[in-house]
Amino acid sequence: MHRVDPKDFKLSRRLYAVRPDSLLIAFAGNPAAGGDLYRIEIEAAWFRRKSGETATCIGTLWDFQTERPADAEVFLLKHDDGRHGAFCRSRFNGHNLWTVEDLEQADDDRRFLEGMLRDYPEIPMGFDGWWSF
Repeated sequence: MHRVDPKDFKLSRRLYAVRPDSLLIAFAGNPAAGGDLYRIEIEAAWFRRKSGETATCIGTLWDFQTERPADAEVFLLKHDDGRHGAFCRSRFNGHNLWTVEDLEQADDDRRFLEGMLRDYPEIPMGFDGWWSF
């Protein structure tokens, strides 16, 4: 993963903004080949376009890594496998909200995603971006 200059924002590049203080690291055991394994995730927000309609998404980027990252930037620089994208918790297209969360969290997500859609393509406040696989 690498950081993209905000002036070079292109929706087709699958760009993510992340909230650095949300980094979670959990020890996931010792793989058979030896060495430690960590499951790491970080809250992320991104835009997507489907059928010509722009939507905003919030969820998590996650990965398994063999070294415990010192911080969010170290995790992101080593997160180079974009095959699975991110886990989407809520998505909003200006009309409809799709979510896997309870109603209280969904309401918070909708307010955040509405603001993000209104300010397209700005990096959401409190987030760092844009990051690309």
